[in-house]
Amino acid sequence: MNRPTANGRGRTRQGGEPWIMKETGKRLKTSRQRELVLELLRRSDDHPTAELLFLRARERMPSISRGTVYRNLKILKKAGRIRELVIGTGVVRYDCDMREHYHITCERCGRIDNLPHVIPRISCGDIAACTGYQVYSHRLTVSGLCPVCFQQTCRGHGEEDGAAGDDHDIPEKRL
Repeated sequence: MNRPTANGRGRTRQGGEPWIMKETGKRLKTSRQRELVLELLRRSDDHPTAELLFLRARERMPSISRGTVYRNLKILKKAGRIRELVIGTGVVRYDCDMREHYHITCERCGRIDNLPHVIPRISCGDIAACTGYQVYSHRLTVSGLCPVCFQQTCRGHGEEDGAAGDDHDIPEKRL
């Protein structure tokens, strides 16, 4: 349900505060579809692709279109509410944790996990101070084998047969 803002115009998200587009400073209108996409991202811990988000959204809102999901992901990114991750295989995934944090990627199955926050961090300001660059962002790339893929390797299910256990989700291929 749309609720009026303090001046009676426009819409705000359910939390009451309007979202402001970072680039333009304009208020971002909300919709049930946009709220659903953001909610699905907040509840996920697997850094889903747009296609996986579409499939999940379709379960909750059968009338939602693929284009609506993709368009809302772009809008939410421009609004600074989510970020795109292009790690490892080159497949674009999404994350709504906007805190500075790093990721670790499985080289076999493409799984992405957050690194614990106990890992030392370096800020863009620190990098700028020691290089003289105007730094906008930075990324630390950590990769290896996830626990499931490592166990498969130890059991003799190497990469040559491409086997994955029944308890392991294989990410979808690039569209």
